[in-house]
Amino acid sequence: MRTKKIWLLSAYLGIALLPSIASAQKAGDWVVGIGFQPFLYWKYNKSDLNNRPKSYPESPNHFNGWAGALTATRSISDWWGLGTELAFSRQRQTYNTLVATFTDLSSGALTYYYAKGSFTRLDYLKLPVYAFVNFELGYESGFFLKVIAGPQVSLNTDYYSEYKQFEFEGVNRKVLTNEITNTIVNTPFHLHQDFVNSDGSHNIHDYDTKYLYRRVEFGILGGISLQKRIFDSYTVSLGARYELGITDIENPKEDKGTITFGGDTGSDGLPDPRPATHNRRLVLDIGVSRIIK
Repeated sequence: MRTKKIWLLSAYLGIALLPSIASAQKAGDWVVGIGFQPFLYWKYNKSDLNNRPKSYPESPNHFNGWAGALTATRSISDWWGLGTELAFSRQRQTYNTLVATFTDLSSGALTYYYAKGSFTRLDYLKLPVYAFVNFELGYESGFFLKVIAGPQVSLNTDYYSEYKQFEFEGVNRKVLTNEITNTIVNTPFHLHQDFVNSDGSHNIHDYDTKYLYRRVEFGILGGISLQKRIFDSYTVSLGARYELGITDIENPKEDKGTITFGGDTGSDGLPDPRPATHNRRLVLDIGVSRIIK
């Protein structure tokens, strides 16, 4: 019976104290700030990852994207509210390109040789809208745990894709001498091709193209951060979030066989039609903000 009374008393005190310890700000407060967000980025396409006859994306082992953000939140109660951001994001995916294929005459096995032959850079303006909850870690500690989740709309503002083709010579089917023979560059509405002839001269061609990426992308995000209240009206925060694009970012469908998207669909073992491509980001979220009461 005594143990039951202690639990009941603890629960009552917890409920009674929750409004005073749960939040970094009070109901009606606005919080504005700035954020810096380095991240690991994947331009994810099931075909690129599972079929590698022409090229495949490298798995990033360091930050290959970043974003800068202006942030604003408003507390609806002492422990939850709504927030939004306006962020500029730049991200890059590097691909290993097939240089040569050799067949072992004794076993018939194929050996593939790849080089760092291509990459794609994508720029976005991102506008997430999210709900958040936050709780103080300990009584009057000044440390708060904040959790966010919500949708995100992104506008593609620019892109740059570069693809290199190689001339090669095989020595004992192991050693390659790579010479770049063809460079293809895609930018909005434009394709530039620089072909190197055997005598060292260049044939340069420029073409008008369609916009190869969808201008608007829809996605979702979720994250968690640790905040510290300083100087009464300021907070600093460190957190992590995951952003998943829902929209197929490659556009239009009939142009998905271009070199930018890894080769002709339906050939070289690639699926036809080409699967959807999505943006994925694992973000380190660093922020400084001010509470406006």
